[in-house]
Amino acid sequence: MKPRHFHFLVVALTCLTVAAHAQEPRLTIDSLRMVSGKLVVDFHVDSLLTSRLLAGMQRGITSSARFRVQLWRKSGWLFNALVAEREFQVKSAFEPWEGKYLVQSAAERRFTKSLAFVRASWEQHRDLAVADSAQLGVKSRHYLVIEIVCEPVSRESLQEIRGWLSGEFKGLPPADTTDAEAPPRGGLRSRLFDTVVDLTGFGAQVSSMKSKSFRLAENHRIIFEQ
Repeated sequence: MKPRHFHFLVVALTCLTVAAHAQEPRLTIDSLRMVSGKLVVDFHVDSLLTSRLLAGMQRGITSSARFRVQLWRKSGWLFNALVAEREFQVKSAFEPWEGKYLVQSAAERRFTKSLAFVRASWEQHRDLAVADSAQLGVKSRHYLVIEIVCEPVSRESLQEIRGWLSGEFKGLPPADTTDAEAPPRGGLRSRLFDTVVDLTGFGAQVSSMKSKSFRLAENHRIIFEQ
């Protein structure tokens, strides 16, 4: 990578990170219900896929968001029990030759020109089955915790950039893990990039929310506490 390309990359990523911190994503549970014996949740996230994230994708950066939905049982004032957990991830990038966004999730891998589809894939989540009814006691009180880990630059993109800066190429065999000490990796540019990543807070940007406590009625309706 030429020096001017490296400087452009550092400046672009720094601007992207500063912008990403400017607005906190807001999580909202839209619906929580029992469907065919399963606890199902709908939720959305405002201000997750920002214009700056989209601009980064159009410059060749892959961004990702990891979601964790947890069902907890209230066991007392100090100790609660984790009942069930669901995790999933959405990744997006822009393919200049296709003029389309690539959206990847556990369900599909799709090229699309529709920005609305990309935004919905990141921000709108429907019919997510969290637990079976057998895991919910009728007399027990529960709550949901939803966590998002947004990576403006995905782990894969960071590794690829470090590879460029250290002169590594795909296809080389990995270092022998039996070595007592791995040889130092990367040069000055790679170390400088790592410093920029650390100082600007690149990597994980975590947001979370906790629902009101609820219980499962005998007719399998969800009753929230006031």
